[in-house]
Amino acid sequence: PEDWPDDKHVTGYWFLEGDALWEPPRDLVSFLKAGTPPVCVGLGSTVTRDREKVSRIVLEALEISGQRGVIAGTGLAIQEGPETVFHAGYVPYSWLFPRAGIVVHHGGAGTTGKVLRAGTPNVVVPFTSDQPFWARRVYDLGAGPEPIPASRLAAKNLAKAIVEATENHEMRRRAEQVGERIRAEDGVGEAVRLVSQYIGQRHAER
Repeated sequence: PEDWPDDKHVTGYWFLEGDALWEPPRDLVSFLKAGTPPVCVGLGSTVTRDREKVSRIVLEALEISGQRGVIAGTGLAIQEGPETVFHAGYVPYSWLFPRAGIVVHHGGAGTTGKVLRAGTPNVVVPFTSDQPFWARRVYDLGAGPEPIPASRLAAKNLAKAIVEATENHEMRRRAEQVGERIRAEDGVGEAVRLVSQYIGQRHAER
Protein backbone atom coordinates (compact mmCIF):
# COMPACT_ATOMS: atom_id res chain seq x y z
CA PRO A 1 0.00 0.00 0.00
CA GLU A 2 1.20 3.50 -0.85
CA ASP A 3 0.62 4.74 2.71
CA TRP A 4 3.01 2.22 4.27
CA PRO A 5 6.24 3.72 5.66
CA ASP A 6 9.61 2.59 4.34
CA ASP A 7 10.24 0.27 7.29
CA LYS A 8 7.26 -1.99 6.45
CA HIS A 9 8.07 -4.90 4.13
CA VAL A 10 6.42 -7.87 2.44
CA THR A 11 8.98 -10.66 2.36
CA GLY A 12 6.96 -13.43 0.78
CA TYR A 13 5.71 -16.59 2.49
CA TRP A 14 7.73 -18.32 5.20
CA PHE A 15 7.44 -22.02 4.39
CA LEU A 16 8.71 -24.77 6.66
CA GLU A 17 10.46 -27.53 4.74
CA GLY A 18 10.66 -30.04 7.60
CA ASP A 19 8.57 -32.71 5.85
CA ALA A 20 11.19 -33.51 3.21
CA LEU A 21 11.85 -36.96 4.73
CA TRP A 22 8.18 -37.87 5.09
CA GLU A 23 7.23 -41.10 3.33
CA PRO A 24 3.67 -41.37 1.93
CA PRO A 25 1.62 -44.49 2.72
CA ARG A 26 1.67 -47.04 -0.09
CA ASP A 27 -2.11 -47.15 -0.35
CA LEU A 28 -2.24 -43.38 -0.89
CA VAL A 29 0.42 -43.58 -3.61
CA SER A 30 -1.50 -46.40 -5.26
CA PHE A 31 -4.73 -44.42 -5.14
CA LEU A 32 -3.09 -41.38 -6.76
CA LYS A 33 -1.62 -43.53 -9.53
CA ALA A 34 -4.90 -45.33 -10.19
CA GLY A 35 -6.58 -42.47 -12.05
CA THR A 36 -6.61 -38.78 -12.86
CA PRO A 37 -5.32 -36.33 -10.22
CA PRO A 38 -8.03 -36.20 -7.54
CA VAL A 39 -9.80 -33.35 -5.80
CA CYS A 40 -8.06 -32.79 -2.48
CA VAL A 41 -10.42 -31.59 0.26
CA GLY A 42 -8.85 -30.11 3.36
CA LEU A 43 -10.97 -27.84 5.54
CA GLY A 44 -8.53 -27.73 8.43
CA SER A 45 -10.01 -27.58 11.93
CA THR A 46 -12.53 -24.92 10.89
CA VAL A 47 -15.50 -27.26 10.67
CA THR A 48 -16.50 -27.37 14.33
CA ARG A 49 -20.27 -27.55 13.82
CA ASP A 50 -22.25 -29.68 11.40
CA ARG A 51 -19.19 -31.76 10.51
CA GLU A 52 -21.42 -34.61 9.41
CA LYS A 53 -23.52 -32.29 7.22
CA VAL A 54 -20.47 -30.74 5.54
CA SER A 55 -18.98 -34.21 5.07
CA ARG A 56 -22.13 -35.40 3.32
CA ILE A 57 -22.06 -32.32 1.08
CA VAL A 58 -18.43 -32.99 0.11
CA LEU A 59 -19.10 -36.64 -0.76
CA GLU A 60 -22.21 -35.76 -2.77
CA ALA A 61 -20.38 -32.96 -4.62
CA LEU A 62 -17.59 -35.36 -5.59
CA GLU A 63 -20.17 -37.82 -6.87
CA ILE A 64 -22.09 -35.17 -8.86
CA SER A 65 -18.89 -33.81 -10.40
CA GLY A 66 -17.62 -37.28 -11.23
CA GLN A 67 -14.30 -36.65 -9.50
CA ARG A 68 -12.10 -38.79 -7.29
CA GLY A 69 -11.26 -37.29 -3.92
CA VAL A 70 -8.62 -37.30 -1.21
CA ILE A 71 -9.77 -36.14 2.22
CA ALA A 72 -6.87 -34.57 4.11
CA GLY A 73 -6.72 -33.63 7.78
CA THR A 74 -9.32 -34.09 10.49
CA GLY A 75 -11.82 -31.31 9.71
CA LEU A 76 -14.35 -33.67 8.13
CA ALA A 77 -16.14 -36.68 9.59
CA ILE A 78 -15.27 -38.94 6.66
CA GLN A 79 -13.52 -42.13 7.65
CA GLU A 80 -15.03 -44.41 5.04
CA GLY A 81 -16.57 -43.70 1.67
CA PRO A 82 -16.80 -45.02 -1.86
CA GLU A 83 -13.74 -46.47 -3.56
CA THR A 84 -13.30 -43.17 -5.39
CA VAL A 85 -12.61 -41.32 -2.12
CA PHE A 86 -9.46 -41.83 -0.04
CA HIS A 87 -9.24 -40.67 3.58
CA ALA A 88 -5.60 -39.65 3.99
CA GLY A 89 -5.56 -38.15 7.49
CA TYR A 90 -2.34 -36.21 7.99
CA VAL A 91 -0.41 -35.60 4.79
CA PRO A 92 2.08 -32.73 4.32
CA TYR A 93 0.36 -30.23 2.07
CA SER A 94 3.64 -29.49 0.32
CA TRP A 95 3.66 -33.12 -0.86
CA LEU A 96 -0.06 -33.56 -1.57
CA PHE A 97 -1.18 -30.33 -3.23
CA PRO A 98 1.11 -30.55 -6.30
CA ARG A 99 -0.32 -34.03 -6.92
CA ALA A 100 -3.94 -32.90 -6.73
CA GLY A 101 -6.10 -31.87 -9.66
CA ILE A 102 -7.65 -29.09 -7.59
CA VAL A 103 -7.84 -28.30 -3.87
CA VAL A 104 -11.00 -27.47 -1.91
CA HIS A 105 -10.08 -25.67 1.30
CA HIS A 106 -11.25 -23.18 3.92
CA GLY A 107 -9.05 -20.25 2.97
CA GLY A 108 -6.75 -20.13 5.96
CA ALA A 109 -3.68 -18.01 5.28
CA GLY A 110 -1.21 -20.89 5.51
CA THR A 111 -3.27 -23.35 3.49
CA THR A 112 -3.95 -20.75 0.81
CA GLY A 113 -0.24 -20.04 0.51
CA LYS A 114 0.59 -23.72 0.09
CA VAL A 115 -2.09 -24.27 -2.55
CA LEU A 116 -0.96 -21.21 -4.49
CA ARG A 117 2.66 -22.31 -4.22
CA ALA A 118 1.71 -25.68 -5.70
CA GLY A 119 0.18 -23.94 -8.72
CA THR A 120 -3.06 -25.87 -8.23
CA PRO A 121 -6.51 -24.31 -8.79
CA ASN A 122 -8.45 -23.57 -5.58
CA VAL A 123 -12.07 -23.86 -4.56
CA VAL A 124 -12.33 -21.87 -1.34
CA VAL A 125 -15.11 -22.31 1.23
CA PRO A 126 -14.41 -19.62 3.85
CA PHE A 127 -15.88 -20.02 7.33
CA THR A 128 -14.59 -17.22 9.55
CA SER A 129 -11.90 -14.70 10.45
CA ASP A 130 -9.54 -13.77 7.59
CA GLN A 131 -10.67 -16.64 5.38
CA PRO A 132 -13.11 -14.56 3.23
CA PHE A 133 -10.25 -12.17 2.46
CA TRP A 134 -7.93 -14.93 1.22
CA ALA A 135 -10.81 -16.52 -0.68
CA ARG A 136 -11.37 -13.26 -2.53
CA ARG A 137 -7.64 -12.93 -3.27
CA VAL A 138 -7.62 -16.39 -4.88
CA TYR A 139 -10.59 -15.38 -7.02
CA ASP A 140 -9.08 -12.02 -7.96
CA LEU A 141 -5.85 -13.76 -9.00
CA GLY A 142 -7.85 -15.99 -11.31
CA ALA A 143 -6.59 -19.09 -9.47
CA GLY A 144 -10.04 -20.34 -8.52
CA PRO A 145 -13.78 -19.83 -9.06
CA GLU A 146 -15.89 -17.48 -6.98
CA PRO A 147 -15.71 -18.48 -3.29
CA ILE A 148 -18.59 -20.32 -1.64
CA PRO A 149 -19.24 -18.98 1.87
CA ALA A 150 -19.74 -21.85 4.31
CA SER A 151 -23.24 -20.56 5.11
CA ARG A 152 -24.24 -21.16 1.46
CA LEU A 153 -22.38 -24.42 0.91
CA ALA A 154 -24.42 -27.10 -0.86
CA ALA A 155 -23.57 -30.16 -2.90
CA LYS A 156 -24.69 -28.61 -6.19
CA ASN A 157 -22.76 -25.33 -5.93
CA LEU A 158 -19.66 -27.13 -4.66
CA ALA A 159 -19.88 -29.62 -7.53
CA LYS A 160 -20.27 -26.75 -9.99
CA ALA A 161 -17.17 -25.03 -8.60
CA ILE A 162 -15.20 -28.28 -8.71
CA VAL A 163 -16.10 -28.81 -12.37
CA GLU A 164 -15.18 -25.21 -13.23
CA ALA A 165 -11.82 -25.42 -11.49
CA THR A 166 -11.11 -28.78 -13.12
CA GLU A 167 -12.06 -27.86 -16.69
CA ASN A 168 -11.15 -24.15 -16.93
CA HIS A 169 -7.77 -24.15 -18.68
CA GLU A 170 -7.24 -20.42 -18.20
CA MET A 171 -7.81 -20.77 -14.47
CA ARG A 172 -5.24 -23.56 -14.32
CA ARG A 173 -2.77 -21.44 -16.29
CA ARG A 174 -3.24 -18.53 -13.88
CA ALA A 175 -2.79 -20.82 -10.87
CA GLU A 176 0.41 -22.21 -12.38
CA GLN A 177 1.74 -18.69 -12.97
CA VAL A 178 1.08 -17.70 -9.37
CA GLY A 179 2.81 -20.89 -8.22
CA GLU A 180 5.89 -20.11 -10.29
CA ARG A 181 6.13 -16.64 -8.77
CA ILE A 182 5.78 -17.87 -5.20
CA ARG A 183 8.29 -20.71 -5.69
CA ALA A 184 10.77 -18.14 -6.96
CA GLU A 185 10.53 -16.20 -3.68
CA ASP A 186 12.65 -16.73 -0.58
CA GLY A 187 10.51 -15.25 2.17
CA VAL A 188 12.65 -16.54 5.03
CA GLY A 189 15.87 -15.39 3.38
CA GLU A 190 14.43 -11.94 2.68
CA ALA A 191 13.25 -11.64 6.30
CA VAL A 192 16.70 -12.60 7.59
CA ARG A 193 18.30 -10.06 5.25
CA LEU A 194 16.00 -7.26 6.48
CA VAL A 195 16.52 -8.11 10.16
CA SER A 196 20.28 -8.15 9.64
CA GLN A 197 20.08 -4.85 7.79
CA TYR A 198 18.18 -3.13 10.60
CA ILE A 199 20.43 -4.59 13.29
CA GLY A 200 23.44 -3.30 11.36
CA GLN A 201 21.90 0.15 11.03
CA ARG A 202 21.17 0.36 14.76
CA HIS A 203 24.72 -0.68 15.66
CA ALA A 204 26.02 1.96 13.29
CA GLU A 205 23.80 4.61 14.86
CA ARG A 206 25.25 3.85 18.28
